[in-house]
Amino acid sequence: MVNRFINVPICSKQFLGGERINPEILWEEYLRAKQTYLHLSKDYKRSKRSIPRKIDLHQLTVNPN
Repeated sequence: MVNRFINVPICSKQFLGGERINPEILWEEYLRAKQTYLHLSKDYKRSKRSIPRKIDLHQLTVNPN
């Protein structure tokens, strides 16, 4: 019997590709331009689930007056 599997070492590295999405710009488009998650996911070529995760990274700043 021939072994058809190849032993490949585990490398534990992450391969990140593509452009990074700026959460602040994404937040502005979501809030001001009234874009939906679906529209933003198509514009940025990301999944519909990744858009809310990126928006959650945006931190609001409040001016104490």
